Amino acid sequence: MEEKGKHQASSGSTICKKKEKLCSLLNLLEQDSPRSGIIFVGEQEVRQRACLLVSTDIASRGLDLPQTTHIYNFDLPRTAVDYLHRAGRTGRVPFSDDPSSVTSLIAQEERFVLQRFENELMFQCEELFLQSTAT
Repeated sequence: MEEKGKHQASSGSTICKKKEKLCSLLNLLEQDSPRSGIIFVGEQEVRQRACLLVSTDIASRGLDLPQTTHIYNFDLPRTAVDYLHRAGRTGRVPFSDDPSSVTSLIAQEERFVLQRFENELMFQCEELFLQSTAT
């Protein structure tokens, strides 16, 4: 039973080959059609287009975007605490009661890092495997 004023955020990981991460992200954006979201990347400049912000971890602590509904980790953060701060940008009650989600795009060899975060922060990701899009 869901308490009034609280909602569930879903968490998942999409496992794909490193070279296919961008294509996988574009497919996820098309499927999810987020009203607003943040795409976290390792080391790049901050860019914003329409309702999507592409950012490094600077947005995970420094920006308050309470109506963000989707988080995409294009690159995993370095620590579980950084993962928690990224995920905390979505579904900010009382500003939004919209369903929210956090999706991490990872290569098979990065799975152990996400498992470490799951154990440390006590959450579980749903795994999705994408078919190869390479021709």
